[in-house]
Amino acid sequence: MSGQADLALIVAYGTDMGNAEDAAMTFAEAVAEIGIEAEAVELNQVELGQLGDATHFVVVVSTFGEGEFPDSATLFWEAISADTDRLEHLNFAVLALGDSSYELFCNAGKLLDERLEALGAHRMVDRVDVDGFYEEPAKQWTADIVKILTAQQGGAATPAAPSPAVERTEPRERNNPAVARLTANRRLNSPASDKEVRHYEIDLTGTGITYQAGDSIAV
Repeated sequence: MSGQADLALIVAYGTDMGNAEDAAMTFAEAVAEIGIEAEAVELNQVELGQLGDATHFVVVVSTFGEGEFPDSATLFWEAISADTDRLEHLNFAVLALGDSSYELFCNAGKLLDERLEALGAHRMVDRVDVDGFYEEPAKQWTADIVKILTAQQGGAATPAAPSPAVERTEPRERNNPAVARLTANRRLNSPASDKEVRHYEIDLTGTGITYQAGDSIAV
């Protein structure tokens, strides 16, 4: 929420692989620099009553499977799909992440954008549909909204108190590849199998990348 009485902002995300969460957190960091306090939260944590108290609603949402909402957003989507309360007071913006190789490209973002409009909410900027790498489109989308919010505050940004520096273990630019050595490549299926599943081991020494159980890697 904003620290200012006349502006109450909710920043939310629906994510499958973490990209939407990363973009939403980056947005929250950007608005903090103009004095607006907002924490990026999962869409499922947003109650419809909160939208009634908010003035601005900013969402980053990816699309899962065949045009579906990711698990972190399904409960919110079910609730807002059934709800009939009007949202004429609410200003909103949607950043939709997707993959154009799927027929229902960015479908979750499109559905949410259309539903908010149907309930009377007002777009701050047109929805942006992102195909694949999201960092640069998200950066421009964030900058456009920050300009609008700055103007709505009267044109004078109020810097927030500086937060302690947080050391990142990896860069945000996930489309920036790292070169690593493949140290193991073993086929796990029997020779008679018509499927092929392989075990790979990758040496991350010197890449600056750390890996924990549950992390994913794109090759």
